Amino acid sequence: MQRVLETIFSRWIQLIVLIVVPFAIAMGYVLLQPRQYEATATIWALRRYEVIGATGAESDLTATAAETQATAITEILQTKAFALAIAHEANLAGTYSTSARANTDQLNSAMVDDISTHVIATTVGANVVSITYDNKSAKVAQAVVQATIDQYGISAAEFATSESKQLLLIYEQQLAQAKDVSNQANNVAASYLSDHPNATTAKDPQYSVLANNATNAISTVNQIQGQIDQINSTIGTIGSGSNTLFMVVDKAAAGANPVSRSKVIIEGAAIGASVGLLAAIIFVVVMMRRDRSIYSVADLQKLTETPILLQIPQMPPRLLAQTVDRLESGSRFF
Repeated sequence: MQRVLETIFSRWIQLIVLIVVPFAIAMGYVLLQPRQYEATATIWALRRYEVIGATGAESDLTATAAETQATAITEILQTKAFALAIAHEANLAGTYSTSARANTDQLNSAMVDDISTHVIATTVGANVVSITYDNKSAKVAQAVVQATIDQYGISAAEFATSESKQLLLIYEQQLAQAKDVSNQANNVAASYLSDHPNATTAKDPQYSVLANNATNAISTVNQIQGQIDQINSTIGTIGSGSNTLFMVVDKAAAGANPVSRSKVIIEGAAIGASVGLLAAIIFVVVMMRRDRSIYSVADLQKLTETPILLQIPQMPPRLLAQTVDRLESGSRFF
């Protein structure tokens, strides 16, 4: 602790500079940015957002309808295709410079990062979801929020039923195979009964086995058909559009005035202060590692193997200087 404090107080000017400079740069960057306009829209969640899987409709049963849909919007926003669809519908590329638009890959990456980071879906109540987005252009901010609602309405059901469509293909293949097995089992049982008209399941063990095979095969067909019917029913409940998931309560609208800078100023101050403190900590650690001063017997023993016979107690600097002067002049000191 003594070494830390000595390092700090002996270089306090450098530490202050390391803290103040990043803070000033962050604040300057924030203040030089163009003012932002916030657009907002609210939707009413009509039902939970559910993904149809192998075990049926899957959803967080402890969450409200609004929470499931806000989560779904947030997750879908992280997909490149969905974010680009929003950007293209809102003509977000028009807010970038000519040089930025010249490189399509970099432009798309920037727009995806912007949409996935700054479009925010939050719950306001059990059924209300608020969607917000900030941009230097009020018109573009409003267009992005509206495009988010439009694209969510188009993609929500598709994402929810995408896995079920794959399951349907698998179940239909299994159903076709089960029907073949069932037909073969029924034909074998019917053929045996034709050759043995008096056979019954109670009297003829062989016919009993064949009849059971036919019954089990029919049961398998019915079971697979039931799974297909259940999936189709759930898909029908979700629907192919947004009308069964949500309804728009407040259309996308941007404020006439730019948003207050207090929020971004606080964020910029926090980032600048964090970077400054981190730089100061690294500086102190580096200075301590470079410090070769001796503060204790242990430090001296690391430098020499000569035994230590006497340790002078800590003296005030003035008294210690007088002692050294007297020793150098050859006078006795008691």
